[in-house]
Amino acid sequence: MLPRNSRLSVEKFPRKSKMAFKGPHFTFKTTPGDGRVAVLVSKANAKKAFLRNSIRRYIYNFFRENRVSETVNLLVMLNTSIMKLDLEKKEILEKELKTGINNINK
Repeated sequence: MLPRNSRLSVEKFPRKSKMAFKGPHFTFKTTPGDGRVAVLVSKANAKKAFLRNSIRRYIYNFFRENRVSETVNLLVMLNTSIMKLDLEKKEILEKELKTGINNINK
């Protein structure tokens, strides 16, 4: 899990932020900041709280291992298509997350 000081509350993330990357399962938005990450998983994406939390924990764990640039704050929003994907196929999710990070860190 990503340390608390590296996480950002979704409520504190500005509404009008720049879209950095849009993929089939994730949308990344950025603002100038100090390298913190927020993850938004809505009830429309996952009805059960344990599923939303496990997705959120998986993404935070990914960002613990793959850091974002220290000059931006990042909001990761899940698209509804993620529930059509079997969550056991994590390599697909990791590939898309890495693509998003590469686009942001350029």
